[in-house]
Amino acid sequence: MAVTSLWHVKGSIKDVIDYIENPEKTVPNEDMQDFFDVFSYVKNPSKTNEGEYVSAINCLKETALQQMILTKKQYQKTGGYIAWHGYQSFKPDEVTPEQCHEIGLKLAREMWGDKYQIIVATHLDKGHLHNHFCFNSVS
Repeated sequence: MAVTSLWHVKGSIKDVIDYIENPEKTVPNEDMQDFFDVFSYVKNPSKTNEGEYVSAINCLKETALQQMILTKKQYQKTGGYIAWHGYQSFKPDEVTPEQCHEIGLKLAREMWGDKYQIIVATHLDKGHLHNHFCFNSVS
């Protein structure tokens, strides 16, 4: 039986856009740290077998953050919650990494896949396998 939870990421979308468009800027605005932390944490190569267990829905995993920002700009919804971050955790030895990732993808597609841009990453770095979901707050 998996445990699942979701929470929002707050901040100013303008700061995210400024950061993304300025490649020489190395420290994000403090208000946006959560957004970058989520993406960095969810896609961390050391936790996902060098990205083997990272997938994207309705976007490309290599450019998901930029695509999410463009969606926000397109619909003029650049304020409020920036994204949602969630997890799905399994008991030790309950599933294989492949099964865990497939279950995470299936859940994401069924819950949000027809409307939202989503990153699904399966983390292998703990005693239990778990999926992280990061998805755009704008559909």
